[in-house]
Amino acid sequence: MRIPINTNKEPMVLRIKVQTKHPEKIMIRVADALRPKTDYFKEWFPIQGERTFDISMPNTPKKIVVLIYNMRIGDVAEAKDTSFKVIKDKDGNPGEILPIKRHPELYNMNSDLLNEATEFIEWFSQNASVLSANGSVYRSKKGTFRIDYLDRILDRKTGKELSTPARISQDRGIIEVSKALFVAYPVPYRDAILSHEISHFYINTHPEDEEEADYHALRLFLGRGYTCIDAQRAFLNVFETVPSDTNVERQAKIEEFVTAFAKRNGLFIN
Repeated sequence: MRIPINTNKEPMVLRIKVQTKHPEKIMIRVADALRPKTDYFKEWFPIQGERTFDISMPNTPKKIVVLIYNMRIGDVAEAKDTSFKVIKDKDGNPGEILPIKRHPELYNMNSDLLNEATEFIEWFSQNASVLSANGSVYRSKKGTFRIDYLDRILDRKTGKELSTPARISQDRGIIEVSKALFVAYPVPYRDAILSHEISHFYINTHPEDEEEADYHALRLFLGRGYTCIDAQRAFLNVFETVPSDTNVERQAKIEEFVTAFAKRNGLFIN
């Protein structure tokens, strides 16, 4: 099933209700209708009966396509798959658009620096698949933040490709992003990665501290309205590429922060 929706670059929560008669694995994907490799949400869920999904999008393109399908059957036309159905809202729409909820208590939303940072992060995350790399340089509107977009990030000593999707220099605050790795992530995960890198140089008290950068990135990420699920999974997906005891500890602290935030606000965490 494919549902086109005109989002017109407006922040929103997209509510989707899915119903199955038997236990099924249902994939839900929200993709930019015009840009390749630009997903705003992509996860599968076990469903038996009815389940509601609130997909929070602090930034959107002009138009999205929602793809919903049974992983057992595949992405086929609605008429060919009766294993599930999407429940329409009171107006007969397959997806209900709700206002997004921000959390201004998490960071200073009146800060010119942070507003410039988040605007740049959101723009780059949305356009990463269509922007040229090969060392191209991109700057925020006021010029404070800079991203050097590389085909791949190489170790400066050995010349070998690194598994990190992004890194930031501790002396100049220049962010390097690997297009080969970065575009594989959905937009919210890209946002979390860049929020972490910017936190190192521009927000941290101790620029080299990874856990402090995680903390500030979570505040920027959740504060703008991204979901707790995205917050947890964004970092976990990156850590899984470089497994270590340190990253296990970092993920545990991230989940502790997110869980406490969810409980305070009555939000879902899984």
